[in-house]
Amino acid sequence: MEEIPELLLIDKPKGITSFDVIRQLRRKLNIKKMGHAGTLDPLATG
Repeated sequence: MEEIPELLLIDKPKGITSFDVIRQLRRKLNIKKMGHAGTLDPLATG
């Protein structure tokens, strides 16, 4: 059976990059493989 990837929606705060969010989540959730669907500028939110 094929694994279905999980999706987690995050409202990124201003001042950090999309990869900073991924880095924090990897540590907190102890997940090695995680990525994002698009990069937001550090000054952008969303």
